[in-house]
Amino acid sequence: MFMVLLAAVLATATRAADEPFTPQAFQVFEQTLPIGPRITPYLRYQTEQAWKQDDERRAAWTAIRDEKELLHVQDELRQKSCR
Repeated sequence: MFMVLLAAVLATATRAADEPFTPQAFQVFEQTLPIGPRITPYLRYQTEQAWKQDDERRAAWTAIRDEKELLHVQDELRQKSCR
């Protein structure tokens, strides 16, 4: 049994010496995700919340028609920043 195993190892080693090593020979797991940054569900949620707030802020600024409305929005912003 030992001799058969030794012969198999030697045959594999001899054959492997003739073939150059490739990067795939060292790859243990199949790569399923693309290389690069990944967006986690939490980061996606945070990004969606930021865009939502930005849209609300833009809508508030485009709704301003006169100085009175501008002063009102400024007061609201000051009160929010003081919290």
